[in-house]
Amino acid sequence: MIRLKKLLHPRISIRTKLFIIVIFFAVLPWFGYRYLWEIDNYLKLSQQHSLTSTSQAVATALHQRPTLFSQLNRNLVQQREKDFYNYSLKQAVFEGSIDKLLLTEKDKFKYFSSSFITYKTKTVKKEDYAINAMIGNFDTDSYLVLSVKTPSISTQAKGSFRFDVGDHFIIATTDKNENLKRFIVSINQNKSLNLALLPTNPAMIVPQTLQSDYQGFWRETPIGFDLVLSIPSKELGDKFSFSAYFASKNNPTESNAVLASSPINSVHNLGNLNKPSETIESVVNALSYTEARIWVLNSVGQVLASGGSIHDAQNSWNAATNNEKSENYLSAMLAPLFRLFKQNTDTNFVDPFNNATHIDTPIVNRAMSGFTVSEKYYTPDKKAEILASATPIWQQNNVVGVVIAEQSTMGIRALRNNAMQSLLNTVFIVLLLASVAIILFASNISNRITRLRNDAKDAVDHKGKFNDFTYQSQTQDEIGDLGRSFQEVLQQLGQYNLYLEKMSSRLGHELRTPITVVRSSLEHIQLTGSNPQADKYIVRAQEGLKRLSLILNSMTEASRIESSLQNENREVFNLSEVVNGLVEGYQLGFPDSLFTLSNNTKVVYVDGVPEYFAQLLDKLISNAIDFSASRRPIEISVTQDSDAVIVSVTNEGPKLPLGMESEIFSSLISMRNKSSTSSPHLGFGLYIAKLITDFHNGQISAKNRTDIDGVTVKVQVPKYRE
Repeated sequence: MIRLKKLLHPRISIRTKLFIIVIFFAVLPWFGYRYLWEIDNYLKLSQQHSLTSTSQAVATALHQRPTLFSQLNRNLVQQREKDFYNYSLKQAVFEGSIDKLLLTEKDKFKYFSSSFITYKTKTVKKEDYAINAMIGNFDTDSYLVLSVKTPSISTQAKGSFRFDVGDHFIIATTDKNENLKRFIVSINQNKSLNLALLPTNPAMIVPQTLQSDYQGFWRETPIGFDLVLSIPSKELGDKFSFSAYFASKNNPTESNAVLASSPINSVHNLGNLNKPSETIESVVNALSYTEARIWVLNSVGQVLASGGSIHDAQNSWNAATNNEKSENYLSAMLAPLFRLFKQNTDTNFVDPFNNATHIDTPIVNRAMSGFTVSEKYYTPDKKAEILASATPIWQQNNVVGVVIAEQSTMGIRALRNNAMQSLLNTVFIVLLLASVAIILFASNISNRITRLRNDAKDAVDHKGKFNDFTYQSQTQDEIGDLGRSFQEVLQQLGQYNLYLEKMSSRLGHELRTPITVVRSSLEHIQLTGSNPQADKYIVRAQEGLKRLSLILNSMTEASRIESSLQNENREVFNLSEVVNGLVEGYQLGFPDSLFTLSNNTKVVYVDGVPEYFAQLLDKLISNAIDFSASRRPIEISVTQDSDAVIVSVTNEGPKLPLGMESEIFSSLISMRNKSSTSSPHLGFGLYIAKLITDFHNGQISAKNRTDIDGVTVKVQVPKYRE
C-alpha cells in the first residue's frame, strides 16, 4: 500500500515541476505549425479559385465562335491511328539534332508496322518493314520525320528523272479548297531528297512540278534509314497521309512492299492533321501573365492550343519575401530543425502532360458534361502538387471544347517555408526567454524554500534545544508568510520548551517547603506521643515523604547537571584509567553482582570531565544491575578505533521492547515494572547519561543482544587530538 502511494504520489521538486511546465511550451510550435497548414489550405483554395476564374475567362473568350472550332465540328471521334498531330518544336530539325529528337520526343512518334502494309511480294516478310513517323512545327515550316525499318535501301539512280524508281514516298494532304494534293519524294545517292508535285488524279504518278521550297535529307541507320522533310506549313491542309514504296534490290522499278498510313486515293480516306490554332493560342498567350498553364481541348480531348508553364508558379508569391529575406545566424543554427518541416520547392519535377496532344482525365470528362470542375493531383515523381480547373466551351448549347488551367503549388510552398522559418525563429526566441525566466523563477522559489527548511531544521539542535529563529526575508508573498508563521510558531515552542525545562527546578523549589513542613509536623506528632493506632499512618506518611523527596532529588539532579554542563571546564584525561578504577569500585560496592572488564587500551585520552564520565558509567551500571538476571555477569568493555573510544555495558536480562531503543534516553521514560521495586524511577538515569555523552560530543545507543536475551549500551566518544 505504501509503495502504491509512492507510485501515485512521487516526490517531485518544484524546480522539476516547473521544468515540466516549460516542456509544455513545445506545444506552441505545434499550434503554429497547424496554423500554417490551415493558411496553406486557404491559399490553395484561393489559388484554385483564381485558376477557375482564368479558365472561365479563356472559355468566355471562345464561346460562340464556331470558326475557331472547325476541327471540333469535323472530328467528333477519338484520335485514330491514321491521324497526325502537328507538334510545336523547340528548334528546327537538321542532321545534327535528329538523334536528340528521336530520343527525347519518341512519345510523339506514331508507329506503323505490319498492319499498315498494303502490298508485299512473297519473298519478303511483314516484320521486315516498319515506320515511326512524326510531324512537328517550328516557325513557318513543318517537319516530317520518318524513321524507316527496311532490310535494304534502294536509291534513285544518278541523273534519273524518274521519282518512282527506288525507295520513294507519296505524301497526300489538302489545299485551301479541301482538294487532294499529292507529292512524291525519292531518296538519291547523295543523301538528299527529290520532291515533285503529282497530278490531282490519284491514278497518275507522273510528276508535274519540282518543288524547290521543300528541303530535306536522309541518312542510313543499322535497321534502315531516317528521313526528314521540311514543308512550308501553309502547304499542309487539315488532312495528311503518306505511302511508302520499298523497291526490290534487283529491280528498282518494282516494289517489294507498300506501307501506308491510310489510302491516299481520296480526301475522305486521309487521316486528320490536327494543328494548334493560332487564334486560340493568341487568346491563351494573352493570359500568360497568370503564371498558369492553359490547355484548350476539343470535344474528344485533343489539344488545340496550349500556353504557359507549371514550372514558374512561385514567382509572384514569394518575390517580395525573397527580396526582404536575409540569412542570419539564428536561421543557420535552426537549419537542421527547419529541414524537418520544409517542403520541397524544386521546380525540376516531372510534367505528366509535357507536350501532350490528347488529354483524357476525369476532370476533362466531367467538364465535357457541362460542369466547371477543379481537382488537384501530384506529379509522377511526387515532388509537386498541381491544381487544375476545367471549364466547358459552349456553342449553341453544346459543349464543343474544354479550357484547362493548371498551376503548381510551389509558390505557396515557398511562402509557407518562409513563414515556417520566421515562426521557428520567433518560437525559439520566445521559448528560450520563457524557459530562462521560469527556470530562474523556479530556482528562486526552490532556494527560498530550501533556505526556509534549513533554517527551520537549525532552530532545533541535535540535543533537542530550541535556538533563536529569525526569518530575515521581507518578501510579501506566500513563502514570506510561511517563513514568518514558522518564526512565530518556533518562538512560542521555544518559550514553552524553556518553561518545561525550568519546571522541574521550580517544582523542586516549591515542593521542598511543604515537604519540610509535613516532615516536621510528623516528627512533632511522634514526639508528643500518640496512640498505636495512629503510629502506622505516621510511618506510611513518612515513607511517602521519603519517596517524594527521592523524586525531587532526581528531578533537581537532572536540572543541576544540565545547567552545570554548560559552564564546566574541560580537561584531557585517560579514559581507560577512569574505567579501570570505576570497575574496581563496582566490585566492592555491589558484592551481589558480577562484573567483567575487557580493556586492551592502556592509554586513551578524551577531552571532557572525568567526574561526569564516571557519573555516566554509574548510571549505566545501575541500570544494568536493575535489569540483570540473578548472578549473571555484567560485561564492561573498552575498545577504540582510529577516531573514537567505545565503552560498552552488556547485561543478560529482558530485552527492550521493539522501537524503544532510542526512546529510553528521554526523560520520564522508564521500562521498569512498577511492582518490581519500591523506589521511584522516572527514567532520569539514562537521560542524564545522554546529557553527559552529548557534552563529550559522543553518541549513546542501546541494542538488544543477538546471542541471548539482554541489552548492550554503547557510549562512543571522540579521541583527543593534539
